[in-house]
Amino acid sequence: MEKNEILKKAQAQRGADELEAHVKDRSSAVAISVGFIVCIAVVICKQVAHLPSDDVFMVYWTMFSAVNFYQWYRLRKRKDLGFGISGAALAAIHGVRLFGSLFG
Repeated sequence: MEKNEILKKAQAQRGADELEAHVKDRSSAVAISVGFIVCIAVVICKQVAHLPSDDVFMVYWTMFSAVNFYQWYRLRKRKDLGFGISGAALAAIHGVRLFGSLFG
């Protein structure tokens, strides 16, 4: 195999890897956005029925914080750490309220 062929194959593979990483990043953002929309719809239905919605908020904020903690772990951006901590705190607040209403 010639040097040029090897170089072309390596560049093609790198391009494919970058595309795959971009698609994974974008799919994560889409999943969080769709999850948020579904959570809002469920919360509205629960509010109309006069039911508590802490369970939905706890699940959403847990997903949100997990995504941000992972991004912080990989990229070391303070913003991601701050969002992760904030999301985890909100998930904990809703979890305490949920379990307090269930077992309190």
